[in-house]
Parts: sequence; C-alpha cells; structure tokens
Amino acid sequence: MDTLDLELVPQAPRIGRDELNLAEFPFALLHSRPPKNAPLVLEFKDGEKEWTVEGSPKFGLPMAPDIEVYVVLMEVTREQNFPHDVQFCRRDLIKRLGWDPNGRSYERLTLSLDRLVGVTIRTRNAFFDARQRAWSSKEAFHILERYKIMDGTLAGASQASLFPSWVRWSPELYANLQAGYIKSLDVNLFLSLRSAISQALYRYLDKKRGGDNKPMFRIALKTLVFEHLGMSRGYYPSEAKHKLKPAHEELLSIGFLSGVEYAPMKNGAEMVVYRFAPKPEKEERATRHSSPMPVLPAPLSPLAQALVDAGVSRAAAQELAASHADEAQRQLELLPYREARDPGAVLVKAIREGWAAPPESPEAKARAQVQLQAKARTVRATRRTPKPESTPPATSAFDIWFRALPAAEREPLEAQAMVQLRSENRMVGEFAAKHPESPVVQDALRPYLVKLSRWTVDVN
Repeated sequence: MDTLDLELVPQAPRIGRDELNLAEFPFALLHSRPPKNAPLVLEFKDGEKEWTVEGSPKFGLPMAPDIEVYVVLMEVTREQNFPHDVQFCRRDLIKRLGWDPNGRSYERLTLSLDRLVGVTIRTRNAFFDARQRAWSSKEAFHILERYKIMDGTLAGASQASLFPSWVRWSPELYANLQAGYIKSLDVNLFLSLRSAISQALYRYLDKKRGGDNKPMFRIALKTLVFEHLGMSRGYYPSEAKHKLKPAHEELLSIGFLSGVEYAPMKNGAEMVVYRFAPKPEKEERATRHSSPMPVLPAPLSPLAQALVDAGVSRAAAQELAASHADEAQRQLELLPYREARDPGAVLVKAIREGWAAPPESPEAKARAQVQLQAKARTVRATRRTPKPESTPPATSAFDIWFRALPAAEREPLEAQAMVQLRSENRMVGEFAAKHPESPVVQDALRPYLVKLSRWTVDVN
C-alpha cells in the first residue's frame, strides 16, 4: 500500500474553513496557558440563544492555541475533501501552526487534541443543524470524537508504521461539514494575528462580513465582548474598549477593517460599528476557486465501515474489504479476544497475515473440541476392536468410496450428517457451518456419514 504524502504544505494563500456555529460563539478561553482558578464551564447568551462550554475535568477548557489547532485541522480537512476521519502527520501540523519542531510542541499538540475531544458544548436555540435546515432547540456535542497518534513501528515490523495519525470529527460537526455549513477562512492571516482577542474578533467578524462582503456590521459592545469573544464579565465598558483597541488597530493595519467607531444606543449603552475593507482581488479569486461545498466521499461497504469503526483507516479498510473479505470478517470476529493496544493496526496485520484464532475465541475452542472428540472416538474404536484382523478399514477407503458417489446421493447424506452434528454438539456445529471444508469438520462428520450410508467393506 502506498503511503500518503502528508508532508505537503499548501502554497499561499492558505484558504481553510470555519464551521459557522463555532465561529458564532467561543469554545475556548482567551489565554495561552490556564489562568489561576481557571473555570471548567463558560456560559454565553445572546437573545434566545444559549451556549455553554464544559471542559474536561482532567484537561480543562480549550485555550487559544487549541483554536489554532482546530483551524489547521479544518484546513487539512478541506484539502482531503472533508472526510470523517482526517489523516495527518504531527510534524506537518506543527509546521503549519508555525510552532518550533520540538518535543514540547508535540506534547502541546496532543494536549490540544485531548481538549478538543474532551470539551462538551451544550446549546439552546444556538446550533444550526444543516441537515434538517433548522435550529436545534437543545443540542450537546463535542468538537472531535476521537483521535489516534501513530508512533514508532508495529510489533514485529522492521520499519516505521505505514498508518498515519488521524482525528475524527464529531457526528454533528461532520454532518454540517458535508452539508456545507462552513465559511472560508484565511489561515495565514488568522495565524499571523498577535493576540487571542484579535484572532477571536477576526473569526467572528469574518462570519458577519459573509461571502457577499457586507460593508458594515454593528453590535452592542457588551454583547460582543462578553457573549461572542468570551472576555471577562468583570470588565467595565472602558476596560473592554481598552482590551479591544490593539485588536482593532491590528485588523485595521492588515486591511481587514477600514474603520471602527463607537456609537450610543437608545438604551444608553454603546455599540461598536465595524466597516469592512473590500476584499483584495487575490483573496476574492482564491475564495471563488476554492469550492465551498465538499466533494462527498463514496459510501463504504458494511464490511469496510466495520473495519473503520474498529480503528482501521478509511483507505486501508476499503482495500482490505475488497481483497481479503472473508479473512477481514473472520478477524473482526476474533478481535475482541485479542489484547490489542492498537486494534486498528493489529486488525490490519492479522488480516494480511491470516493470524490463528486466540485460544479463548469460539473458533479455537470449537476446533479444540472437534480434535478432542475425534481423538476420543479413535481411542474407543481401538478398545472395541483389539484384534488386528477386526480393525476398521482406513478412513481413506471410505473417503474414496464416498467421494465417488453421484452428487444426488452424496449431498443429501452430507446435509443429514450436518444436521445430526449440530443437534449433538452446537459449538462444533456452528464452527462447521462457517468452515465446512475444514479437515477438523470432515473428521467430525465422517462417523455420521459412515452410519447414514451403511458403508461396509469386506476385510476377508
């Protein structure tokens, strides 16, 4: 199997994607490191929309660097035509993020994946289900469902593993990705912003500007900073404006905004008025040529889907289901009886090499029981016929005679023998149903066939 080239970084501009629900409300703290007494729950509300973010007790809430990881994963997802399982190389992700390629960055990336898997978002009237084309009254979901990091080599292998690392989007986000409930995002611009507030403000305003390049957007100051950026609710309006000032200056300097001003509202509070700069022609062209609708992957066969569910990559699952269907089904049934730290890798290797059944599996137990019964029958026959001249003829003689019978006579006898075998020994019968040509099964069926056929031989 050819390895995937996961080291390629796309040429500038890097046009990624952003899921629109996640662009509307925060899902992370605006910190690079956990602050003292960091909360585990964030709550946001805008009108009837409620958005609650619950962090993992072990890993805590996502932080600003975790949003960068999300953005880069979305970039890779777009490049791979929006699969459920997105394959990646950690070195490539770190390079895309602009982090130093050292052990600390690798650990930081793993921590980000742990937080993106562990975070739970609960919403009321704030999650748009693109499949149903409706707002969910209540919804709870994760960002990532699973991830797997492939390190080193497989057991018994002499070279590095051919299986890339991967992440799996949660079913809710994956459905929205397939339905196209996403927007373009300039990844280079996002990663170049100097503060988490600038990044959060850019993602939110970029959604409000929309694909039709709206010229202006207005919002109450408190609603913006508390509900959509996730800044501290302890800030007075003057403090919030002070925190926003560097982000405004940065977005103005890069040409994303053409103007920012504050204006009074009828209730006496203040609102922020943003004026967007026209999109540069280069950005417009890149956005137009990057299709907003994903190309949906071909559906998997039931066997291939079962392999994917067990941890096998999509490409490997399709290949094995097509070329080793019987063995793939057999090894799937045996997988629960193997002590596999990495079920996907073990399953692929077991299918390709035709591993024997583990001792505790029904297949191995049935085989052992058949062999034990055959041996017991041999011992009993020997005890009943101690004289050499009365020894039963060799089984090969019966086999030669039986196979010479016409199919019309032979097949009904085989069917009756199988019925009797199943009625007397259910486990062996089930094994025989799956492996009728096994020598062990043939040994178990032979006594029934001899009796039913009334076979005799002249030994004089």
